[in-house]
Amino acid sequence: MGYAQVYEWSSLQRAPIAGMVMSILTKYSNKVLTELPDLDNKSD
Repeated sequence: MGYAQVYEWSSLQRAPIAGMVMSILTKYSNKVLTELPDLDNKSD
């Protein structure tokens, strides 16, 4: 999807839900947000 490179993600880790795994990505930006982005907006 172009959000991050494969190597930027952590290795798989246990998720809080039994039987599930997750990977973590931390991105830093020097951009100052004046409001939180709408993460539910699927139009992007």
